[in-house]
Amino acid sequence: MVPYTKLICILLSTMLINMSIMLVLPFYPIVANERGISELMIGLVFTMTPLLSCIFSIFIGKKIETIGRRNTSCLGLLSMAISLLGMTFITSLDNAGFLALSLISRAFGGLGLACIYISNMSMISLEFPTKLESYISMMEAFGGFGLMMAPIYSTYITEELSFSASFFFISLSLLIFIPICWIFTGSKAKVQEIEEEIKEIAHAKLNKNMIIDLCILIYCYTVLCFLEPSLSLYLASRGVSDYFIGLVFTGLTCCYTMTNFIMAFLSKFFKVYKIVPYSACICTFGLLSAGPVGEFFDSVYLSIFGVIITGVGVAIAFVSVLPSIIHEALAIGNCEDSIAEDLSGLVSMGMNMGEITGPIFSGIFALFFNFSGSCFILSFFGIALLFAHLLLKTKGHKNKILLFIDKQLDIK
Repeated sequence: MVPYTKLICILLSTMLINMSIMLVLPFYPIVANERGISELMIGLVFTMTPLLSCIFSIFIGKKIETIGRRNTSCLGLLSMAISLLGMTFITSLDNAGFLALSLISRAFGGLGLACIYISNMSMISLEFPTKLESYISMMEAFGGFGLMMAPIYSTYITEELSFSASFFFISLSLLIFIPICWIFTGSKAKVQEIEEEIKEIAHAKLNKNMIIDLCILIYCYTVLCFLEPSLSLYLASRGVSDYFIGLVFTGLTCCYTMTNFIMAFLSKFFKVYKIVPYSACICTFGLLSAGPVGEFFDSVYLSIFGVIITGVGVAIAFVSVLPSIIHEALAIGNCEDSIAEDLSGLVSMGMNMGEITGPIFSGIFALFFNFSGSCFILSFFGIALLFAHLLLKTKGHKNKILLFIDKQLDIK
């Protein structure tokens, strides 16, 4: 029963963290714009969390064995609580203080995001190795619920109480959840024995196959975060109402969440690590449908379909890439328990890189291309990755290694 209480804590912490980072989306840009803060600085505030999360992921993945998984998870919850507590007081400051405290708060949010994702994926890989794909899918499905709940909760609390109250209540919830997480995510004897047996922690070495998989993950999250700032303006220019634009984003998030839930149940019937290329294929198809194909047929609904379907591709990337790189690491002779933290940190960093590059591409492409052209250009990266996966990824090397070992034993 104890491992499943740990799983519940992992799922709830992922949901709370994702909900926390999305609280700024509905009303923060409006409040900042009313104060006369430029769109560039608003974009910087939004970028701060994934940027700092990417940076912290590098160090946390290497130091989590020293810090401890439970400590890292609680540190993530505390950091996010501090982040939201800071956002609670920004409206009481002048513009300089408003912007400075926003940046500092979002930086703490980046630390919280990195800590939670790395510690949670590490705990799942060590505590539930036989159900890794299923529980990773379930974890991100709960994260998707958090993303869906954030704008609904924020809208209700802001209308009924205030903008600041929406941050305060979630901050309070995180602080209450910290002791619960501490109690139910303690290290199991099995994990402690593994740690005692490993004298020197072997850090994961990347091979060509792992790099291709990681690039696919970065590409899928880049597509998602490219669409977030670009899509609203494009649909508005096509005469779509603000309410319907909101429904499109809800559909995208819902599609992402449901795919994760479906994969959590289907993963027992096939090897999830084999479906990595389908994520890039679906995201590329979605980009082309949303941009050039939708514009060619002058169909807003085709564009909307393309956007929503990318949620499926991003979910498949998240579900399949970690099992895939673990499979590759084991195939080249690594011990899964000794590199779990490194690989979890690597996946977290890949997602963060996509979350950073997506808005950057959106801003740069907008200077030279329209939305359709930007989608067309970005889709070439996906096509290139599909060819790389098809032509460059080494097949069957695990069998070759085992055959080589067998021959050596026969000789002896």
